[in-house]
Amino acid sequence: MNFIQLSKLIKKKLNLKKVLISNYNNNILITAIGNFFLNMSSFEKQKHIYKVLIPYFLNKTIHAVTINTYTISEWNNKQNSKNN
Repeated sequence: MNFIQLSKLIKKKLNLKKVLISNYNNNILITAIGNFFLNMSSFEKQKHIYKVLIPYFLNKTIHAVTINTYTISEWNNKQNSKNN
């Protein structure tokens, strides 16, 4: 699977600022960042990501996924707390 293409697809479909994808023990980790997620519950945020991924689940390209979603301010706060 080409993570760069998948990242670009998610970013474009959801109008996100940044999408990071990595592979860990046959589990894809997706970190999606953008104000698209403002005022959404965790469930709603993940639902939007899963909607983009459905074709990959159906053709068995993706088997397991972990999704982290952040607004831009949430992401900045997370990064600042890591650096302090």
